[in-house]
Amino acid sequence: LVGIALAEQGLRMPDFRAAERTFQLLTQVAGRAGRGERPGHVLVQTLAPDHPAIVSALRHDHTGFVQAEMKNRELGGYPPFSHLALIEGRSLAAADSHNALRRIADDLRRRGGVEVRGPLPAGVSKVRNVFRFHVLLRCTDRDILHGALRYLQADLLPGLPANVRAMVDVDPTEFT
Repeated sequence: LVGIALAEQGLRMPDFRAAERTFQLLTQVAGRAGRGERPGHVLVQTLAPDHPAIVSALRHDHTGFVQAEMKNRELGGYPPFSHLALIEGRSLAAADSHNALRRIADDLRRRGGVEVRGPLPAGVSKVRNVFRFHVLLRCTDRDILHGALRYLQADLLPGLPANVRAMVDVDPTEFT
């Protein structure tokens, strides 16, 4: 017997992969039931029983989930239909980090070629008294995105205030 409580919890993460991760986790956990001689049972408690990730996982419908997920990603412009880069700014003062990333985002918007989102507080916006903000870059052409990142590295990051640190994550796997 396997019990899964709050099965929809992962769907609340601010990440375009949330449904995929939820589907994967539910499928893996449910696969632990019934491995012996006796058939197993899976009990799922959720507030989102109609969500495609949950329905597909419970039906063991991998193909249906992938088809639906790919359609959603194409409509939303997410990988594999686009390329992403995440810029994270960190500082002991929230305003300093936010303002530095705002200037970077505004400059990249004026330059054009890539979609710029943010700055917004990171999913976990404060860690050990350090404030974190994100700017997300998205582009359907990897070469154009890389050109924007070269410009960022050469012209924008060197001008950051000394108390602000920035990191760039190409093809980020998490947004926390």
